[in-house]
Amino acid sequence: MEEKGKVEKIIEIEGLKIETKKKVILDGVDLNIFRNSVNTIVGPSGSGKSTLLRSLNRLLDMEPSMDVSGDVLFEKRNIRDYDPVELRREIGLVFQKPNPFPMSIYDNVAFGLRIQGKKLKKEEMDKLVNRALEDADLYEELKGNLKQMGTSLSGGQQQRLCIARALVLRPKVLMFDEPTSALDPIAKGKIVDLIRALKQKFTVILVTHDMSLTRKVSDYTNLIYEGKFVAKGTGTEFFESEIEEVKDFLSEAD
Repeated sequence: MEEKGKVEKIIEIEGLKIETKKKVILDGVDLNIFRNSVNTIVGPSGSGKSTLLRSLNRLLDMEPSMDVSGDVLFEKRNIRDYDPVELRREIGLVFQKPNPFPMSIYDNVAFGLRIQGKKLKKEEMDKLVNRALEDADLYEELKGNLKQMGTSLSGGQQQRLCIARALVLRPKVLMFDEPTSALDPIAKGKIVDLIRALKQKFTVILVTHDMSLTRKVSDYTNLIYEGKFVAKGTGTEFFESEIEEVKDFLSEAD
């Protein structure tokens, strides 16, 4: 499978291996992530998709049982040369299950700015919070009611609130781990539209089992199988692939 045109690489993964004493989770992964594109990673449960995401912003540093080798370059710089807090500001992660904090909608979004110790005037903080809510396609639904508890929102709104909480830091890359798995069809549709819009400003990495979602949003689709990537390419190429693992995966996923 060929990569699209000459799209700029923002992340280059080279020979990434992640293992515990009992198991090799990822085994020599090579993968490029392209700027301002939706880069989708699919594969069977247990194939290492979520572990890969957590390795890219060094969340795996918090798991001493994980042994990580190989290189990950973010904008040509090894992620080991970044301060982890700085790196997680640049590469955000939205988890599968929405996890709004037990505080107001406004305070949920402002949280990341505040824990960084930013001394912002109220007008500036308001502007940043509102922009993040707009980018998450949530502002019009909630404006005038930002003192409402974030935990009181519907599931789909909670997920978009968590996206806004990540976006307020203006990351260059936003990673999604199964963002629609717990949502009803209407809420899922809003996430589909949102992901399409986000790539205009951000680079998106999407992990999903949902092939309909992949078909709708993915620019590059990558299949991971038993810790290795066995297929890479544009969305169209992926679904037309004759690679046996791809055909088997799609027949089981559909």
